[in-house]
Amino acid sequence: ADRGGSPPQGVLTLPPMRPTLLLALPLALSAGKGGGVQHCADAAGDARTSCVEVRGDAGLGLFGSASVGLTLTTLCTVIGADPAPGPCPDAGKVGGCQEVDGDGLEATSWTYEGTLDDLSCSSDEVKIGPDGAPVTEDTDTPGADRVCSGPGGAAVSFTVTHTGTEPFTMYWIDPRCDAQPYGVVQPGGTFAQDSFVQHVWQARAGESDPAGEVLWEHRLAEGDGGAAFDVP
Repeated sequence: ADRGGSPPQGVLTLPPMRPTLLLALPLALSAGKGGGVQHCADAAGDARTSCVEVRGDAGLGLFGSASVGLTLTTLCTVIGADPAPGPCPDAGKVGGCQEVDGDGLEATSWTYEGTLDDLSCSSDEVKIGPDGAPVTEDTDTPGADRVCSGPGGAAVSFTVTHTGTEPFTMYWIDPRCDAQPYGVVQPGGTFAQDSFVQHVWQARAGESDPAGEVLWEHRLAEGDGGAAFDVP
């Protein structure tokens, strides 16, 4: 489902750019679907304090979707920046707030100042660290060590082959750490999927049983493009 609801609110004191970016994220998420990655930042190099990044499914370039392109271009213009291809620069990242559309469009507002503890994200967003991994607010909470997908990196495809004797179900673990079922695999069957670096996949015993035993789990890496995995 589209998560572009109420405008997110932040408590970290930043230049005027950040509230402008966050107000625009729901627009970017609902405006349309494209492919690729685009970003804009409020300044360059060490002067940078914020950067917004919009990532779409593989396919046409992001600006091939005029509505999304217009949204980001307008956003960049407001803060006096130009849209640029690729993700926001890694150097100096403190953390960010990420919103994920159910159809694969991601919008992330990164900050380059303050501390990660200062950063507050809305209920519609996932708080992520500079490495893109979701941040757990309270490590004493049961289940706080749950596995979560990070923001999508490069596109990769992989194949899982069922070598066991009982069916299992493939799940994508989304950035909110929730398991999303992607299909039942019978013994001797295969599961082929297009995905992204930093996304986590699991095979759980049973047919669409979210409580099934985790038989296999993998976080996709740069070298996994075209990889084949056997799951007993």
